[in-house]
Amino acid sequence: MLIAFIAIHVVLYVSPRHLNMANPTNRLVACPDEPADRLPRGVRSSALRSVPVVEWSRVSVGPDSIDLPLAETPDRGCVLAPARGRQNLPTKTKTLQIPTADGQADAFAAFPDRGERHPGVLLYTDIFGLRPVLKEMARELAGHGYYVLVPNLYYRHGPAPVIELPEHITAEIRPAVFAQLLPLYEAHTAERARRDADAYLRFLTTQPEVGTGPVAAMGYCMGGVLAMRTAADHPDQVAAVAAFHPGSLVTDAPESPHRLIPAITAQVHLGHAENDMTPEAISELNQALDATGVGYTSEVYPGTVHGFTMSDTEAFNPSALQHHWDRLLPLLGRTLSHS
Repeated sequence: MLIAFIAIHVVLYVSPRHLNMANPTNRLVACPDEPADRLPRGVRSSALRSVPVVEWSRVSVGPDSIDLPLAETPDRGCVLAPARGRQNLPTKTKTLQIPTADGQADAFAAFPDRGERHPGVLLYTDIFGLRPVLKEMARELAGHGYYVLVPNLYYRHGPAPVIELPEHITAEIRPAVFAQLLPLYEAHTAERARRDADAYLRFLTTQPEVGTGPVAAMGYCMGGVLAMRTAADHPDQVAAVAAFHPGSLVTDAPESPHRLIPAITAQVHLGHAENDMTPEAISELNQALDATGVGYTSEVYPGTVHGFTMSDTEAFNPSALQHHWDRLLPLLGRTLSHS
């Protein structure tokens, strides 16, 4: 059984050589003087900033722990100014059909309405599938300057919504909804997911509104697992991967996502709910990421349960949703080109 842990603090894993603890009230986590080609793509010294202490988090540094302000928790040792100047762009949306090896996958796309090309983001849904809340989140992300493609993962069973979903998924009706979704989930095998990812990326990167650079893969719940698989299978295309309340990243199965991590070259953010994984599983996951040498953050979002980003469920946590945007946007901003 999964257990909840560390109810107050956020857990991060960073290298101690990146930590500057000189000022206890207004600290700066600075990058060392490294050649530009060793810094994460898009990171420059001018991007660093000092952040006042507001809330503290526990940061694991090897066998030791120290406290840092929550707003200061670093990706690969650098605190970056939040993405600015790309918010609230007017957006357009489309309903599309993606050719796949097994038919046509219906999909939703959102992108800035400016007649330009933008970086592509493949967004995988949670187990409940493509629905209004995911479309709204895609629009929000598109307003920051991205082309966001959200496929219907259950297209083999019909167009979205494949089952009738209530406007708000409460604890009382959740078992009945899961009973309908479980056969669809079980039919979405790793082999099918790989074939679909090939088709989704091929479609995304050939859209006229999408730029020629690398793309991002992200997802929620089961979609976070699919995003990690996509990043592992397409290291030459996926420069950023983000998974929120992903749950089953470490299992005993041969196809467990953590066994695929050595193939990942993308920068990674993992936003765990408190009841997603055991501390031992998270430690095993982070050890696998450490071994790759990629830039990553792995956090337990405080006060959350599985599904915390989804406003149409009882798991929804508004502050955690905002924290998710605060992590996601800088990750995309420094890994994807807006040229």
